[in-house]
Amino acid sequence: MGIRRISDDIKAQSGWFGDLNSPLRFIVSAMLYANDDGAAEFLAEIETVRQMFRTARLRRGGIYETMAILIMRLQADKQPIATSTVDRFQAIYEEMKRHHWWLTGPDDFSRVCHPRRSARVRRRDRRTHRADSIRD
Repeated sequence: MGIRRISDDIKAQSGWFGDLNSPLRFIVSAMLYANDDGAAEFLAEIETVRQMFRTARLRRGGIYETMAILIMRLQADKQPIATSTVDRFQAIYEEMKRHHWWLTGPDDFSRVCHPRRSARVRRRDRRTHRADSIRD
């Protein structure tokens, strides 16, 4: 299954006015493809985590919310996102708002996800660091 196929699946399953019914779905599709993930699984995760966000009383974030869910999903190696992850997300977001209440909004959702990188990214960073040190 290629990027175009995943993109078409996302477009068909997200509806006419969904967050992913824009060219951004190609970027999401590429990320899903690179991580051996599929559209149906990701869209189901979005619905589940959005309910968890509403329960945690987080603001609706549109595409920013969708991208944050994608990041959390990849960090969890495609495992279901736990309630504890959403609680941690909310705590970090609230702390950001406490320090910069006039600047912090849903567009910061992806930044909230960034503190913990996935095992795959950490391995890649270690390889890059080793390669850089060999060159020096």
